[in-house]
Amino acid sequence: MAATQELCDICEQRHVTKSSSFLCPECEQAFCNDCNAYHGFLKLSKHHVTVSIQDHSALSSSISQISNTCMDHNEQYQLVCQAHDELLCLTCIEKHDGCKGIITISKVIENVKKSSLFQETQQSLNGINRNIEMLQKELKKQKGSIQHQEDTILSQISDTRNKINDHLHKLEEKIRNEVYDITEKLYNDMNQTLQILENKNVNTNDAEQPLKDMERNATDVQTYLGLRKISSEATITESSLQSIIRDHSLDKNTLLLQIDDKISNIINNIKTFGPVQVQTTPCQISLVRHKNKQAQIVEVKMKISIADIKLKLTKTIKTGVSRMKGIVSLPSGNIALSEYTNSRGEVMIFDSDGVKLSKVIVEDAKSFDITYIDDRTLAATSPLQTHKGVCIIDIKEKKISKFIRTNYQCYGIKHHDGSLFVCAMS
Repeated sequence: MAATQELCDICEQRHVTKSSSFLCPECEQAFCNDCNAYHGFLKLSKHHVTVSIQDHSALSSSISQISNTCMDHNEQYQLVCQAHDELLCLTCIEKHDGCKGIITISKVIENVKKSSLFQETQQSLNGINRNIEMLQKELKKQKGSIQHQEDTILSQISDTRNKINDHLHKLEEKIRNEVYDITEKLYNDMNQTLQILENKNVNTNDAEQPLKDMERNATDVQTYLGLRKISSEATITESSLQSIIRDHSLDKNTLLLQIDDKISNIINNIKTFGPVQVQTTPCQISLVRHKNKQAQIVEVKMKISIADIKLKLTKTIKTGVSRMKGIVSLPSGNIALSEYTNSRGEVMIFDSDGVKLSKVIVEDAKSFDITYIDDRTLAATSPLQTHKGVCIIDIKEKKISKFIRTNYQCYGIKHHDGSLFVCAMS
């Protein structure tokens, strides 16, 4: 780009060697003082905003190297399609014939440095930093707990061994190695997750300086383009942090050791100290989430009526469920259905092709509507007079883990932010 040149582009084309002093990000050309003045008088470029080479050099490379030229047609972006959230040159607009909400890029970048997007991006980066610190703190706390539990178990092993004879030596070594292997694996898993978080932290911190640079030195076009990139990267980072919890990387592991009751008869009967287990407790941390990015990142309202919305049937799934009352889509891509009949209630899990994967029979109560709580938990309502309330269903164990009684018949249900909202009739 011209931003890296020390010579005036116009003078160079005239075979004149002259140092550049200004840069036009829209033209992507560097100018000397004279050419910059002439550039400001031209009808096509008199509204272009140039910046000094010194100010432009102060921008982060990730921002200064962003081009406002269409890669497909080698033309400058001049429009934004809000329906598809795409930058358009005048040739690109041919593929967006009929799209609602196409506006000029000059309209988009008005007051962009004071826009809610700029503030939201800063808040998003701050939120990510807080989330990373919170996850790091939790993992370090768990590592300390694991260490304490390891010490306690090894102490139990030593205390027990001191009460018996030398015959336990080999068994002691065996159980020690087992504990070491398990804790080593746990440490490795935690360290890998900590390293991922550290990398995310570095990336997020690296993104803060470009924001400051843009606010001080960048043109509106550069700021808008830079924000698109940073905002997109922040959204990806937020998603990856959520995936750390969804992948159970933050689930709490507890080391347990159960000394065999027959240890007194160890010489003749016992071949092991007892099993070492890892008890996993799901992580209860809720990340501070930045609100989802909208299809259009500037505050320009699109005039789209209900009549413009087109629905299309993409797939039909046959489940064989005759009296379906509730349905919910699961993050795995599967679907859960509730069947309500006079004789029974059932909650069934199907894959995207309609193959039944599992079912839970809702005994005593019934299953009217259902909602998703987490990867292993659903909630179903029961309007029966004898069992009015909500069933908490463990889809991994395929059983009712809890029944919440109410004074009203329960029908519709929705889970949001840790709370259940029920449509009830007295």
